[in-house]
Amino acid sequence: RELSVAILREVPSEGVIITVNAVDVSPDLRNATVHVGILGTAAQQRQALERLEQHRAVLQAESAKRVVLKFTPHLRFRLDESVER
Repeated sequence: RELSVAILREVPSEGVIITVNAVDVSPDLRNATVHVGILGTAAQQRQALERLEQHRAVLQAESAKRVVLKFTPHLRFRLDESVER
């Protein structure tokens, strides 16, 4: 939930809707795979994923401020296409 708010605040949407569908965190809390749904064309989806990667450090810092964990996980963004199905 906190990550989706940070994405809304920090990442420009540019005509697409970005939703966080799930976050899988590794058992050691060092890595997290963020499954995002992006509504838009294939080109818009690629651009949105690139913007998420560009803002990854800011998003990690924002989530570290709001979620108390032993480590701040390294975020990896993956496109979740289940919304389209």
